[in-house]
Amino acid sequence: MTIDSEPPFLDQLMTLYRAGDRAATAASPGTLMVQLVQRIYGHMIRQDYAAAGELMTDDFEMEILGPPDIPFTGSWSGREE
Repeated sequence: MTIDSEPPFLDQLMTLYRAGDRAATAASPGTLMVQLVQRIYGHMIRQDYAAAGELMTDDFEMEILGPPDIPFTGSWSGREE
């Protein structure tokens, strides 16, 4: 098996979340939050920051950690930032 045969990271999030909470349903708050995170990251990967911002609230906070070669690491507070 190679890395290329693994599902993309974003596609694995829901499977990993549900493995940790077997009571999660399609409409549970945690499931809806994972879906929102997937959508926001998807927009960021495509560098569509305006679309990502539209999914955030004014009090949104996010921190992305990673190696220096990742173009969007940092901490942000609020929709505008």
